[in-house]
Amino acid sequence: MAREKPKDLDICTNCKKRKATINWVGQGSMMDFIHGGYTRWCEYCSTKESLKYAKKQAKRIPILERKLEILKNV
Repeated sequence: MAREKPKDLDICTNCKKRKATINWVGQGSMMDFIHGGYTRWCEYCSTKESLKYAKKQAKRIPILERKLEILKNV
């Protein structure tokens, strides 16, 4: 007889509101993922967190452009 999966595994561990559809590693690595180091998140929460990270990274663009200009003239 097959075991039933607990219902709470289908709920996002971040917001606890929506259906979990993503294996979220966050700042972890592929090795973390392979070894089960992830949590189950909904698509909304994972997209929101990804956008926050992308905005943070985008702030680095002007700094890197200035650095390239300096290095180009060295």
